[in-house]
Amino acid sequence: MSVPFPLLRLPFLPFEKVIKQMNSFEILILSLCSKASKRYCKFVKPAKPIVFNLCINGGVHITVQWENPKPEKEIEKNNKDWKVLYADDVLISTNFTICHQFNVLTSESYGYIHYKPNSDRTSSTYRISQHYFTEEVLKWIDAIREVFNASFHDFFLGTSHDERVIKWIEAEKPSINELGIQCSLDSMITRNVLNYITPKEKFHIRCEILGPMYFMSRSEFDKKSHVTNSIHLNDLLKLKCPVINAECTDFTDNDLNLFLKNWKKIDSNLKFLSVNRSPNSPKIDEKALIEGLNVTKLEKLAWVRRGDESIGIRGYSISNDEGKMAVFGIDTWSRKNVNFKFSLFSELETQY
Repeated sequence: MSVPFPLLRLPFLPFEKVIKQMNSFEILILSLCSKASKRYCKFVKPAKPIVFNLCINGGVHITVQWENPKPEKEIEKNNKDWKVLYADDVLISTNFTICHQFNVLTSESYGYIHYKPNSDRTSSTYRISQHYFTEEVLKWIDAIREVFNASFHDFFLGTSHDERVIKWIEAEKPSINELGIQCSLDSMITRNVLNYITPKEKFHIRCEILGPMYFMSRSEFDKKSHVTNSIHLNDLLKLKCPVINAECTDFTDNDLNLFLKNWKKIDSNLKFLSVNRSPNSPKIDEKALIEGLNVTKLEKLAWVRRGDESIGIRGYSISNDEGKMAVFGIDTWSRKNVNFKFSLFSELETQY
């Protein structure tokens, strides 16, 4: 007959030694057992996750990644990135799933990874999914935030969510690096969310019509029936976020012209801006855009790197009173001419 081990009755130092034999996910599971276990785990100060993402859109999807203990003889590599070595399912039930990925930090391409346990750094990624929102899943989120002192890297809120999520946001005011919402999210909800969350690095608005699959043909019915609750450009700029990428934004040609004139006079932390009008909007008038501005026509295409994507800008260069230079233009390629892009010169990859 097995006898339960009284872990929480141990003095702190022996308890700490036991905890340090556990991996990060095991510590998370222990912290969920009771308020006392959560408090004890928090005192140990386990390592923060290197990725902590949350997507709430009908279901709840948590992605958390911790680096494993470093090898004694680490070999430095150039252009290294986390590559998945294998994946397995920790738990699968009708409405709840936990998937585990084991990653290796390498510069090798997929199919050519030679994992060396004694010298390669590794990490474990856990994807926790609940098919619908419950109070229980909030316990997982709060445990990661509190026990590991973690803030969100990427937080996305879609139109299909529970009212309790908004109440949780208002109560917790979570720290977030990148915030994303869906363009058809109710405008009042969007404003409430932005009152309590200020993204530190990036804000983006996704659109089903002009989103990642914009290159696919869309029927006129899809475009005409598309419902959006557009945020105005001025409200986006008030966020003072370095990177803004927003589909279905409300702005006029004069708003863009005024933005550029203000940028010339007022120092800003803005590095990159991409805004789209909704699919049914009129085109941007290039003459109205540059009216009264001292700009230079770009002879070559300017490229800016955003994550894994290279974005081309064809248009004009401009400088402000502080000596900063930037480029801007209208996207006339693969979509209707309703997109405006702006980037600091320092963010550019190269010019063609």
